[in-house]
Amino acid sequence: MFFRLSVFKKLIKSAYKRTGFYLGQDREKIYYYIRTPRFVVWFNAESMPKQAKAAVIEFSGELPEPGEEFLCSEAQECNQYSFLGTDYSLFDIEQKAKAKFHITKISDVSTDSRYMYSKIEDRVVNSILIPESILAMIDAGAIDTANGEIPPIGPVATGVIDKQVFWHNNTSALLVMDVLEGSDDEAKSYAMALAELEANSK
Repeated sequence: MFFRLSVFKKLIKSAYKRTGFYLGQDREKIYYYIRTPRFVVWFNAESMPKQAKAAVIEFSGELPEPGEEFLCSEAQECNQYSFLGTDYSLFDIEQKAKAKFHITKISDVSTDSRYMYSKIEDRVVNSILIPESILAMIDAGAIDTANGEIPPIGPVATGVIDKQVFWHNNTSALLVMDVLEGSDDEAKSYAMALAELEANSK
C-alpha cells in the first residue's frame, strides 16, 4: 500500500469517534473499502497488509462479507449492517479518472490545506484545496516493491473542474472528497498565478 500506516490509523480513529466510518466489501470479493465523509480508501482483498487490516478490525471487530457494508461508530454498541446500494466501484472510478491534478507548495494556513491545480494546454483552469492531514497519508516509502507493488497514479479526477481527487495503484486506492475552493478571492488568484508559473516552468 502507498499509505503511511500511522496517519491512516489516526484518520480512521478520528472518523470512528466523530461520524463513524463505513466498512464494505464489493460483491466480487476484489476489495475492501473504508468510507468516511472526507475520503474513501480501497485495499485489494487478497493483499491487504496485515497491519492495515488489524487497524480496521480494532474499530470494526470484523470484516464484511461480499456485497455487505456496515457502519462502525463509537456512538453505537454494535455494527449496523446494510447491503450495498452502491459499490463505490473502484473499477468505474479508475476508468473515468483521467484529468491530472498537480500539487503545489502553496498552503492555506486558515484551512490547513494545500493548493492543487488542473490545466488544459498549459492554462490553469481550476484550483482546489486538499487537506494536509489526508495528503500526509500518502507515502511512497510504504510501497512494497519487493512484492510487485507499483507507484500510484494520481492525483487524478474525472474532470478538470472535479471536486474529488484520486490516487490508485495495483494494491490500494484513495479518493478524497474533502476538497475546497479557495475561500479568499485574492489568495485564490495569487495561488492560481503561482500554480500557472509552476506549471509552465516544468
